[in-house]
Amino acid sequence: MKNINGYKIDKLPYTSLNKVCDLMYYDGPILSHYKTADNINIFYYWVDRDENYNRWLVLKVSDDDLNYYLKKVRSLKELILSNRNDYIFVIDINQDIEPENITMIESHNLISEYIPEPDSYYQLEIPDIYNLLLQKFETNTYLETLRKNAIFFRLEPEDAKYGATVGLESIREFIKNIINSYKGYFDFDFFNKFKKI
Repeated sequence: MKNINGYKIDKLPYTSLNKVCDLMYYDGPILSHYKTADNINIFYYWVDRDENYNRWLVLKVSDDDLNYYLKKVRSLKELILSNRNDYIFVIDINQDIEPENITMIESHNLISEYIPEPDSYYQLEIPDIYNLLLQKFETNTYLETLRKNAIFFRLEPEDAKYGATVGLESIREFIKNIINSYKGYFDFDFFNKFKKI
C-alpha cells in the first residue's frame, strides 16, 4: 500500500450513504456512486489493496460533473483533480467492510499512482437510473458540444521579460490570424468541392 500525506480524521463527513450504482466493475466494484441523505453525490474510486485492506478515494461530485462524466465530456481524472472542495478522502476498508485509516488530502497532493489516466472517460452504456439526471441537462447540449469539440490554445509572451503576461495587441493579432486561417480553409474547401460545377 502506498504512503500518502494528509490529515488523519476519525470519520468521513458524509453520513447515511445509499448506493446508486457501480459505474465500473471488474471482479468487484472499481467506481461506485452513492448519495447522502442530503442528495449529495459521492464517488468511491478503488485505487489500491494489500492483504488487509482495499483502498478507496472518496470524493464529492456535483450533478454537473456527474452529467459530464457520464456523457464523456469530462474524465474521471478531471473530476478528481478539479474536485470542488479541494479535498479528497483516502479510506482503507478492512475485510469486515469497516472503514479505517481515513485521511483527508488536497486533490493536488494525490500521488500519481492514484490518479486515473487522462483518457479515463466513462466507457459503458449509461445505466437507466440516470435518465432523469440526463434529461435535466439536455438544455445544455449546445454548451457540451462546444466543450467537447473545442480547440484550446496556450498563448505565451515572445519576450521573457514580461513574465506570463500577453499583451492585448498580441491576442488581437492571434485571433485575427485564426479567423484568416479558417476563411482560407473554407475558401479552399469550397473551391475543391465545386470546381467541376
